[in-house]
Amino acid sequence: AQSRTVTHASPTPVTDGERIYGYFGEDGLMCVNSAGKLLWKRTELLFRSEHGVGTSPVAKGNVLVLVNDMKESRNLRSCVAAFDCVSGAPLWKTERKSHQAYAAYDTPLIQALNGKEAVIVHGWHDVKGYDLKTGEELWSFPIAHEGMHLVASPVTDGERLYVTGAKQVLALDLSKLGTSANPLLWSRPIPGEKSSTPVVVAGLVFLV
Repeated sequence: AQSRTVTHASPTPVTDGERIYGYFGEDGLMCVNSAGKLLWKRTELLFRSEHGVGTSPVAKGNVLVLVNDMKESRNLRSCVAAFDCVSGAPLWKTERKSHQAYAAYDTPLIQALNGKEAVIVHGWHDVKGYDLKTGEELWSFPIAHEGMHLVASPVTDGERLYVTGAKQVLALDLSKLGTSANPLLWSRPIPGEKSSTPVVVAGLVFLV
C-alpha cells in the first residue's frame, strides 16, 4: 500500500562501489550494475503499510541488510534480513516484535562493536544489535518510542549512538551497549515525532 505523498521509490538506494541496490517495498529488492542492467531481484519481503515503504537497505562487505518493521499481522512478520550482494541469495532472517497498530520506517545502521559488526535497529520497543554475519541478536536496550510515527534513523559519531524518540532524543555510549553497564549518556525532551534523521558534525547533533 502507499499514500498520496509516498511512492514505492521513497527508500534511498545504496551502493558498494560495484553494484547499486534499491528497495521498492511490495515491488521488491533489486540490484543493478553501473550501466543499469538488472542483476537480481527478490520479492519475498513484502512490506505492508498505509504509508508505503520508507526504510532503506544498507550494505557492508558482501552483505546487504534490510529491516521490515510492520504492524502486527497474521500473514507477515517483522524481521531483519540479509542477502548476498553478488547473487541476492538469502543469508539469514531474524524475526522481530511488531507494534500492534503501526509500522516503522527508519533505516538500520552497521557499526563495529566489541569485535563484531553489528546491525543496529531502532524499533518501537528497543534498540537492538544483530550480528552482521549470522543475524543473532547480540544485545537489546529498552527504549519505548511513545508515538505513532517512527521515521528518524539512528546515527553515530563512532563513540555515541543518537536515537530520536517521539518525546526525547537520547545519546548512548556505544562501548557499553551489550554490557552490564548503563549505556545512557543523556536525554533531552525534544519531540522527535516525524522528525528527519539527525546529522552529527564536529561534536554537534542537528535535528530538524
